[in-house]
Amino acid sequence: MADKSEGRPNGDWFVRMRNGTIFGPINTKGLVHWACDGRVMPDDEISADRVTWQAARELDALGMDTMIELPDGTFLGPYNEKAIDPLAREGKIPPRSKRFHVDELDARIASRQMALFGDEAWNRQADAAPVPGGGDENAETRLRAKFEEQMEELRRQAKDSLAESERELEALRAEFAKAQKKLDAADRALARERETGAALKGDIEKLLAERDELKAELSGAEEAPGEDPRLPEALRQVETLTADCAELRSRLSAIEAERKSEASDFEARLQAAEARHADLQERLAAAEAAAADFQDKLAAAEAALEAEATRRASDDEARDAAEAEAAALHEQAAAADAEAAAHKAKLEAAEAEAAALHGRLAAAEAEAAEHKAKFDELETEYRELLDFSNRRDAEAQEKILLLSAGSPQAPMGEGETFGANRRIGDLEKRLADLIRERDLLKDSLTQSNARAATAERPTEGDIAIIKMLAEGALAMMKKTLEAEKECNAAARAASAELQGSLHEEIERLERVMARDPGETSRAEQAEQRNDRLIAKLQQELESARRHHQADMARAEANEKAMEGRCKALVQKEALLREKLSRVEQRTADYDSLTSQLRRKESALLSAEKEFEETRQQWQIIQATLQHRIEELESGAGLLFDAEGRPREGQPPPSGEGGDDDRRFKIEPWMRRMR
Repeated sequence: MADKSEGRPNGDWFVRMRNGTIFGPINTKGLVHWACDGRVMPDDEISADRVTWQAARELDALGMDTMIELPDGTFLGPYNEKAIDPLAREGKIPPRSKRFHVDELDARIASRQMALFGDEAWNRQADAAPVPGGGDENAETRLRAKFEEQMEELRRQAKDSLAESERELEALRAEFAKAQKKLDAADRALARERETGAALKGDIEKLLAERDELKAELSGAEEAPGEDPRLPEALRQVETLTADCAELRSRLSAIEAERKSEASDFEARLQAAEARHADLQERLAAAEAAAADFQDKLAAAEAALEAEATRRASDDEARDAAEAEAAALHEQAAAADAEAAAHKAKLEAAEAEAAALHGRLAAAEAEAAEHKAKFDELETEYRELLDFSNRRDAEAQEKILLLSAGSPQAPMGEGETFGANRRIGDLEKRLADLIRERDLLKDSLTQSNARAATAERPTEGDIAIIKMLAEGALAMMKKTLEAEKECNAAARAASAELQGSLHEEIERLERVMARDPGETSRAEQAEQRNDRLIAKLQQELESARRHHQADMARAEANEKAMEGRCKALVQKEALLREKLSRVEQRTADYDSLTSQLRRKESALLSAEKEFEETRQQWQIIQATLQHRIEELESGAGLLFDAEGRPREGQPPPSGEGGDDDRRFKIEPWMRRMR
């Protein structure tokens, strides 16, 4: 709105407060002084014609462009910059409040909203899709922020209204004290006027007595011989004076009657004013009691609000702790599910591997059975060969005995000896290789057993080693059987030629046969170890399943607990809404009390106005009586003595008077009488 004072810099302005009180008229310069003194509030209105009103802050000449930010984030203003310090000294504004220009208000409000709702919530609402369950939390946050902002605004308005009511009550008390003083002064003035009227009445009676004496003297002069030439003139003056006295008496009677009627009317009005005054005192006491009651209610409401805020804070902390605990439980459940899934996958892989191992072990057992059958066949052949060798040995012993008795033994040929030694060396090498392979297999089995004992479950390396051991055992059994076949064939070929080579072959076969039970026991031990590993894996699977079921049961219990807490939070929210409705009802009651207080203030203002009118009428009556008294005093100055001169102590005819307090000015009609 444009500044309306540009075209009329010295124009008169009227200021209307929020309660409807109007002050003025005052020019623009005086209005600026009012704004600098803090007597023009941001919600006051101004007008040049008392018809069209505008906000006082819209007048550029007042310089109301400074806002106040309270420590709780509430904004006040705008004020004139020079008015802030006086208002701070009066206690209406905190002394350490922040000041800023009114143009920065929108930016500060936006920053406060961002601080209340948060940047992340705005970004999630603007960019991301709504998360299930997140809308309720955002709505609850916004509702809480809105509730706190409304309660803070209500608290601030209540404090401002209460402070303003207290200021107005103080002003009313001051005005009432002034009116009481004025009424006491009027009572004293009325008493003085009554005393003056009584004195004036006494003076009139004295004048009448003097007139009677003058008449008596005149009548005595008429009876005396010799006529004074001034007697006719004196008689005319006496007659004129008598007529004037009669007229003055009639006028005095009229004045007294009028004064009595006015005094009675004034006394009636005074009694009515006193009655109104008593009524105003009672209403003021009732208003003060209502204000005190409202202040108590407001304090109770603030205490309830603070308790509710504390309870909400504790509920928020409990809810945050519950949400954190639920999140941790969800994470634990997810980790348990992932671990169970990993265990399940490993168990499935182990079961598949165990099934494959079972298949291979079954094949190995079948092959071992086949080899056992072949070994039995070889053992039968070995026994037959042993029997044959024993028989040949017995026959050879018999022949040796016979030959030793007849002729010396023929030595063995050099070629046969070399061939036998070569075969013996080959058999020893093969036997050493078999012993070395056996030692390597024993070491690998020992290491595998140690790793299986230290590890809780078989690893892929252990499974690979088991596979390698099984395959090595099968290959070794095959090699052993092939070697046995070759050895048996070589033994059969060499047994007929050389007895020594036969015995060595028999010993080799015995050594080879001594290893077969160990190989069989190692296969059985490997199978037993596999069975133990499978049983251990199944036991771990059952344990993991039990742990998973326990975790799921705990997760369900926590979920039920969270549902119970959510229901409790919903109930608390309902209670808070109910308390909010009660606070709104109290706010409505406060508004009604405020409106009643304003009506009482308007009634008090009207009573003060009537009292002012009564006082003005009393002043008019007092002025009228004073004027009448002055007229009566001026009329008393027309008396003469026997020589025709004015009496002593009376003012001279010029009307200027001497030192007497009753000096007066002679009216024109009185001058004509002289």
